[in-house]
Amino acid sequence: MIEESIRFEILKVKGDETMDIKIIKYDDSYAAKVADMWNHSRDGWGGANTVDTEETILHRERNSTNIHTFLALEGERVVGYCGFSEYRDDEGALYIPLLNVRDDYHGKKIGKKLLLTALQETIDLKWPRLDLYTWSGNTKAVPLYKKCGFFWEDRDDTTHLMNFMPTVLHTEAVKDFFHDVNWYDISTRKIEVKPDGRVENDFHYYEYLWEKEKTQLRIEFERTGRGIRLIETDDYLISAHVDQHQLVFGEHYSIRYKIENKTGKPLHVSLNGVNDKNIDFKLEKSMDVTGMEEVIGTFYVGAIDEEQNTFHTHPAVQATVHINGKEAIFKVGILPKYPAQLEAHVLEDLSFIDQQNVFYLDLKNNFPEKVQFEMVFPESPLIHLKSQQFATKLEAKERISIPFEFVTKSHGYYDAKLELKAIKENGEEIHFNKQIGIPLRGIGARFHGEDQDRIQLFNGQYFASLIKDGNTIQIGRKKNDEAIVLMTPKVGKPYSEEISKAKPVAKEFFEGMGYIGAKISYELTAFPGLQLHYVIKLFGEGLVENYYEVENSLDVPIEQPIWFSQSIIFDLEKALIPYRGKIIELDDSIGNSYHYWNEKQVSENWIFVKKDSNPLGMCWHENDSIHFGNWFSYFEHNLGHINERSIARTNSHYFSIGAFHDLESFRAFARQSNNNPIEKTIDHLNISLQNSNPFVQGEKAVIQVTDYKSNFLHGELAISLFRSENDIATAKFNREEQHTKWVTEIDLSKSPSISTLKLKANLDAANVERETVVIRSLNSKLKEAIVQENGLETWKIDNGVIQFKASPNFFPALHSLSYQGHEWLNTSFPNPGPKLWWNPWSGGITSGLAAIRPYSLAKEKTIASFTSLIDNKGNHWQGIKLSTSIVENDDYKGLKFHQYFLTLPGTPVLCHVSEVQQETGKLLNNKAWITDGFFMPGATIEDNWAKFQNQAGNWTKLVAGKDENDFTVERNILIGCKNRNEQLHVISNSKKSNREAYINKEVLLYANEEKLTIPSGKTQFTTPSFYIFTDEAIASDAQQDLEQICFGTEKFLK
Repeated sequence: MIEESIRFEILKVKGDETMDIKIIKYDDSYAAKVADMWNHSRDGWGGANTVDTEETILHRERNSTNIHTFLALEGERVVGYCGFSEYRDDEGALYIPLLNVRDDYHGKKIGKKLLLTALQETIDLKWPRLDLYTWSGNTKAVPLYKKCGFFWEDRDDTTHLMNFMPTVLHTEAVKDFFHDVNWYDISTRKIEVKPDGRVENDFHYYEYLWEKEKTQLRIEFERTGRGIRLIETDDYLISAHVDQHQLVFGEHYSIRYKIENKTGKPLHVSLNGVNDKNIDFKLEKSMDVTGMEEVIGTFYVGAIDEEQNTFHTHPAVQATVHINGKEAIFKVGILPKYPAQLEAHVLEDLSFIDQQNVFYLDLKNNFPEKVQFEMVFPESPLIHLKSQQFATKLEAKERISIPFEFVTKSHGYYDAKLELKAIKENGEEIHFNKQIGIPLRGIGARFHGEDQDRIQLFNGQYFASLIKDGNTIQIGRKKNDEAIVLMTPKVGKPYSEEISKAKPVAKEFFEGMGYIGAKISYELTAFPGLQLHYVIKLFGEGLVENYYEVENSLDVPIEQPIWFSQSIIFDLEKALIPYRGKIIELDDSIGNSYHYWNEKQVSENWIFVKKDSNPLGMCWHENDSIHFGNWFSYFEHNLGHINERSIARTNSHYFSIGAFHDLESFRAFARQSNNNPIEKTIDHLNISLQNSNPFVQGEKAVIQVTDYKSNFLHGELAISLFRSENDIATAKFNREEQHTKWVTEIDLSKSPSISTLKLKANLDAANVERETVVIRSLNSKLKEAIVQENGLETWKIDNGVIQFKASPNFFPALHSLSYQGHEWLNTSFPNPGPKLWWNPWSGGITSGLAAIRPYSLAKEKTIASFTSLIDNKGNHWQGIKLSTSIVENDDYKGLKFHQYFLTLPGTPVLCHVSEVQQETGKLLNNKAWITDGFFMPGATIEDNWAKFQNQAGNWTKLVAGKDENDFTVERNILIGCKNRNEQLHVISNSKKSNREAYINKEVLLYANEEKLTIPSGKTQFTTPSFYIFTDEAIASDAQQDLEQICFGTEKFLK
């Protein structure tokens, strides 16, 4: 270990000789100063306005899993923070979970000092790698990370970086090169703000390069094996080569080692193969190399029990190489594959006895050649298949999604071990088995099952699943619900992350009165002799009981007290919280994160969330205390000194995923005291235009008023324009006439292009008001043009009121939307570039699959055309069509989507909808489809604002450019700016999508998320969004007809 006096030396920052920065390790005496640092670090994290205190820091740090926490001090002030822990998502790495420098200390190389301190600690602790995460738009920090030795991994789901410098500096063969120099100072690696790696035959290679005194060293790492595959010095070059990254198990393959001696001096090289996981590699070779030599070794890929996680360390073809007696470990990771990749999906949540159903079997040929696959489904008492056998031919790497019709004979878990045969073109046959699991759920049916990803409990409509990758627990009702997540538990103190990578050593399933349960056990290597038992009970009503046991199997007591910590993801959106002796209701999204609340002020043992169709609840033992993180809650249990041969257990926690539909009954359960629930019923009275179409051509409109209750109209009805005292239609009804609706024609000749009709109904004892919007369109033509703007071909539409533009060579987005000549969109046109969390950022209005990140999407080709569409109400829309074909992204190759930006003549309305053509060869299952709109009608960001209406009808106005706010749009959103009367009202069907807005110091963003499930070979339209320019908000009740407009009325189109 480096001496502490050297290890934490004072840093003299260039350009500021008066500043002394010292790196120290955190202890509790610094808690108040760390809180002060975070309170001065808001701009770097989007402008969040929460406040940290000494108390919150003490609790957070005492419950962290950090090995160390490094602090940067200027004098007595904490100005930087760096967490340092074991990496829980993969083997063989330490991890920086959090890095921060105070806003007013940016640019002073403090981040570099913290990073290099953490890296040196990794080296000292003999770990091979250091990892961290960031966001792709963090362009300011990415060059720093790369200069400190990190590589940016090219993946769509996150921004992950890996640092292999510990391996380099531990490698004996190259140690002498760094003997008298600092590796950081002599690095000549090219730094670019983009993902790293040279791709060759699906291998990704990361290159380090150094130069000193006219000598060079080059080392390449292979991404998935996390090891060296090439070393080049001025004296020699040694490299390892495997032809293909994806290799089917059960066969032998070759690896080639190329050795070049660049000098006339003797070069003695020996290679010894090393077995790794399921790779059997026997190689012994020793030689003197004078020029060029190639050594070919053969390795065997053994069978695998489960599919390799793409982002975990892969099994590697590994060799110990001695170069003139000095050692280097070479590793080339490979992705072992079954001959075929199989995954089964059933779309419906419930199955019905003796009724026909279908499951989809996604099948991929993993061979690099054409293969015929034959499979046999075993007989089962649960289902009846038309045929137990199936055969198909697939081209190299081809995948298909096959629907299998079946009749459900009984509820349960169809756990099928398929017998498969792969027949190559040369007649060679490969036999293998593959397990699939399909839950056939039914009311009253409780059972368990296991597939390669999950251990699952089912009881009626509800499920509880243990996710093997991370050992988290997900519970919910619909199969993709995941309403509540119990994160990986931790045992300590200090707390260990080992359970996140552990595999169960035992599983036990049991049943009781109304429930099915599981007990899943793990060995605790950090505490020898201890076992951790997960215990889960799932009740048919939609209630989950969860507790944990820690068992001491030793003959002596455990010397140290055992602590247990459980974190829970339980969304506070629309929550009710017992707080300071009162019940607080969160009607809007402000306060929906735990960090807004003081955990000590929670006055009862429950939290309840009013989901529209499936209320959620969480309650705990009255002796336990809930704790709050930023976005999760957690509980700590002091289990004390566990005696020999005994078990200590936590108190039970209960989670309602539909068992309680009102607060009163759930509160009674939580407190174990009786309360009678109070229920209200609400009558529904609806007003709409003919055919429920809010768009009208001409000056006359037919209005229909319908009472959907099971009674007849009795009383007076009157219709007027919003904010007008004059009625334009009236009627009286008597229940004896047995009318349930009223149809009348009204004159709109004197109304504006957008108006709201207001119904006043005095029916029996009820005085009810309802509204509906009416939008008049003209019988005229739109102006279409293709022009050159900023060197890009641009499609332009003008309907006489609004104008909009798109350039396919810029980005698949609408980059301009003008109302009466005034621009409303915020965009980077004509050049996409990094901004905040996005890279690249285009701005404007755009839609796409959330799994395809902007960086990946920008690689794909988009074309534009003028187009027209007819909606389900018969309206003829016209506008611009942007068509994007996914070719470069391997996961979604074959996907094609068309964005339509549409309008009607003379209306201040833009409609945006997408058509998704699914030809990926696999089921697109519950994937998030995101629509983003970036707006800036004002001259500066501070001139803009957004107004939000919560469920109770109250409005909140947020001005952009001040701080960070993330809002769920419950009812309405209006966007506007200073010095303009018109506002932009964004409307979409809230029951089919999740709407939110994000505002900080640089952007005003409205986003809409919709979950799509589309079989391969089918096409589906998304839910349209409407952007309407108006002087006043359109009431939520008035939007009902507009929200029902859709395109492509069948669920799946051919």
